Amino acid sequence: MADRLASVLETYRGREKIMRLLQYASFLASGGLQKVSCEATGKKFRIFAEAMSECRTVLRLFDDAAMISFARSYGTGKEESDKIVRWTNLFDIFCGLTFYPLEHIAWARDKKILQGKSAKLWDLGLYCWIGSLTACILRDLWLLKKLQQQERKATSKSHSDDGRILRESEESDNSAVTGHKQIKYLQRQLIISVIGFTADLTMAINWAPPGILWSQKLSIGTVGFLGTISSLCELYKYFNRIIS
Repeated sequence: MADRLASVLETYRGREKIMRLLQYASFLASGGLQKVSCEATGKKFRIFAEAMSECRTVLRLFDDAAMISFARSYGTGKEESDKIVRWTNLFDIFCGLTFYPLEHIAWARDKKILQGKSAKLWDLGLYCWIGSLTACILRDLWLLKKLQQQERKATSKSHSDDGRILRESEESDNSAVTGHKQIKYLQRQLIISVIGFTADLTMAINWAPPGILWSQKLSIGTVGFLGTISSLCELYKYFNRIIS
């Protein structure tokens, strides 16, 4: 476990995900401690959480190259056979390409590097994030539906085969088992993604200007809980990617 954690911390993405988890876990601790009248300790956790948030914002100044490279490699998605996956991916990419410049300029204005107000830019960046999360949720729910249909077809086919074939080759058995395991693995990954994206979307809407759904109504502890859930989902997927 220690070796695996070390390998994660050695990478930029892995380190960022650990920092994100610490940030929201600290918000969660801050909210919980304030409820039990430990305001002084809760304030310390909140200071640490805000420091992690600021550090992650600075690190994202260097994410543009990766975002542009990914957008160029995906292109217009002509090779994508599924239209829903294609257009949700394109919308997600558009939101990402728009989000980063908005956040960079807003941050620079907050630090007095650039002149001007930053509030509207932060709001526009938040809307880009909400749009991206919505697209990702729709895409993954659609893929889950397709996997369920694929699984049902495979199950019905195996049942019909059992009725008319008494003996199957060992090779076809192994192939069926492998295919079933792969479907279950992809379903698990997609479910975890949807949970994480939904938690982030709930949290993002809370940060929107007043008057939009439940914006400005969640406590700091609730925000910390949602962020912790989404961060754990991201870490799970990241660890699985390393193992595979």
